[in-house]
Amino acid sequence: MAASDLELTAGTTFAFGVTWQTQDGDQMVPVDISGCTARFQMRDIASGALLAECQTQGDGIEIPDGPSGRVLVSVHPDKTKGVSSRPLGKVAYELRVYFPSGDAYSLMSGFVAIAEGVIRD
Repeated sequence: MAASDLELTAGTTFAFGVTWQTQDGDQMVPVDISGCTARFQMRDIASGALLAECQTQGDGIEIPDGPSGRVLVSVHPDKTKGVSSRPLGKVAYELRVYFPSGDAYSLMSGFVAIAEGVIRD
């Protein structure tokens, strides 16, 4: 599994955070994402079907402090409830950041392994 790959259990909260940084001389510094929005999607590769989506404006993604470059993603259990198990390589994801200027950057992407939970609600 690559470092950018994710694993989740359908019907549970799936949360992660990432800090966007860039090289400045000998050190890494955060990218100022003040005023930006973000969007996260997971799609079945074969069909292109959207399996889950989150975005800023109260739908699972927060940018708590723009100058820190930090993006927090929390996929609510309802967004993946009922999604069937899929092995790594069958579902792709992307986290994209949008600047007020219209520029869009893919902050991270990769594959998602989805397991069905044992507990049935």
